Amino acid sequence: MGITLIHGKYVISEITGPSSAVVLSDGAVCQRDGEIIDVGPYEELKDRYQYDEIIGSSSFVVMPGLVNDHSHVGLTPFQHGAPDLPLELWGFSRMRAKDVDPYLDHLYGAALMIKSGTTTVQALHLPAKGKGPFDLENSEKVIQAYRESGMRVSYAPMLANKDSLLVGAGGGEDEFAADLPEDLSRRFKELTAPSYLPAEEIIAMVGDLYAKYYERPEEKIRVTVAPSNVHRCTDDLLVGLRDLASKYETGIHIHLQETIYQKLYGLRTWDKTPLQHLEDLDFLGPNVVCGHGVWATDEDIETMVSHGVSLCHNASSNLRLKSGIAPVNYFLDKGLRIALGSDEAGLNDDKDMVQEMRLALNIHRVPGVDKTPPTAHQIFQMATVNGAHASSFGDRVGTLKVGKRADIVLMNLKNIEKPYLNPEVVLDSYEGIAHYFEFCVGVMLVFLGLQVYWNLKRGRLHVHQHDHDGDDHLHIHGTHPKEETPAVQEKHGMFNPGKPFFRMKSFIIGLIHGLAGSAAVMLALLPTIDSFMAGLAYLLLFGVGTILSMALVTIALSVPFAMSGSHDRLNKIVSGLAGTASILFGVALMSDITLGTSLIPF
Repeated sequence: MGITLIHGKYVISEITGPSSAVVLSDGAVCQRDGEIIDVGPYEELKDRYQYDEIIGSSSFVVMPGLVNDHSHVGLTPFQHGAPDLPLELWGFSRMRAKDVDPYLDHLYGAALMIKSGTTTVQALHLPAKGKGPFDLENSEKVIQAYRESGMRVSYAPMLANKDSLLVGAGGGEDEFAADLPEDLSRRFKELTAPSYLPAEEIIAMVGDLYAKYYERPEEKIRVTVAPSNVHRCTDDLLVGLRDLASKYETGIHIHLQETIYQKLYGLRTWDKTPLQHLEDLDFLGPNVVCGHGVWATDEDIETMVSHGVSLCHNASSNLRLKSGIAPVNYFLDKGLRIALGSDEAGLNDDKDMVQEMRLALNIHRVPGVDKTPPTAHQIFQMATVNGAHASSFGDRVGTLKVGKRADIVLMNLKNIEKPYLNPEVVLDSYEGIAHYFEFCVGVMLVFLGLQVYWNLKRGRLHVHQHDHDGDDHLHIHGTHPKEETPAVQEKHGMFNPGKPFFRMKSFIIGLIHGLAGSAAVMLALLPTIDSFMAGLAYLLLFGVGTILSMALVTIALSVPFAMSGSHDRLNKIVSGLAGTASILFGVALMSDITLGTSLIPF
């Protein structure tokens, strides 16, 4: 891989506090074979090593790759046709979604995340839903998608063994079916078939996957444990998965109290919250991440902090599914480690972690001058260092420090510092306008060519009015003798090679045509100029240069006509050739614009 120097106007090395960070101005990061070997001022590092490549410039900010700590799929449920509904109803609307190849689905998701600067993801995948043999093939497809994308992935097969659709204090799906009339009961059982597998069978089936990556680890791949949710797993499955994570020294990611109904289920079933039930099972520890936690109580928060548990905040998903707004300010006050994720229902269905960070920064600004919202530094730490810890990659990523992995993102500052103007949109608009005027130019060229032929025809026998002997006289002319006076020559349009020979009309036509033809280029370049004075100078130079160049071109093209002015036959031949060329070029130009031909090769 060699040595690469990554240069930026700013280099965000690490967050050191709620309002402090190590940021280098005109800095650089040096990496060798995927590991950071130096960080410092650009000019110093530029001379210190022999580089295979230098990337970046003073137009970029260099920062650690972002971590999406809670992601499920590539195509979102909304893109599959499921509207945004409360979570408990959402599952029904998704039952008719078409199956998508998991490799392609997650490869698409990886491409979206990379586009917005995400380099690590916690992928929570449903390979079998606890109702059939564990689908090792599809699990490997998901892992392969991220492997090929170049991202880091913490892959977790989500597992459950009860109540995916219905749950209640008096029982789940089986109890609900028993209370239905016979016909409805049969139809409901068909809807929820097949039955869930026992916990021990599920744990035995997934063991091979964990063993494989434990015995043959890959630098960018982790395989973690993911019980779907407390109310969807029996206690023996929760304990078994806890022990599996301990055996293979990996992390656990579990959905927790995402909605008020999940919290109420715990209170009615165990007389305590689901989090406190996990505490009773000795499930909690530093390797556990709780997803959402919108309805965590004070006691829940203190319990999570005491066990070193992390929480993944999914701000946009919580809004779209009407789950609520997690009390992040309170979490931070209590010292809870928080990561960020996009979930399945991110704000714009595009897995943009920068957008997720911005939402998380602004949504927790409660009224009052004495309330401190999360700072930009804290949000950045959630999306980098905290996410790396929560996704089981520890401290190897999330900062730009010597010895860390070179997961580096360059963000173009022009997109932040300058007014927004999409060059593609601008150029597309100019192209449409330019095509219209170019077609008009084609019409004009044909007209001018025909005018030349008309004048040549008139030159054979035509009438002029002359003023001599004090009276107006009409004369029929065929040709004009050389000895005619300059005034008569001017009337007849004849030129002397030794004197100025371009007419004002021709000059103005050429001038305006030249300015119009290059106006799109001028306007496309103007948005890239940094200052008003530089733009003004550019316009001045552009205008003067265009006028001079078109004048010179017009003069050069007029030379053959001026030189042949004293030779009537030669002048007619040159004029005829010019008229023919004008007509042919005009027709070709109009054909290329309207019919899409390629008659003009330039």
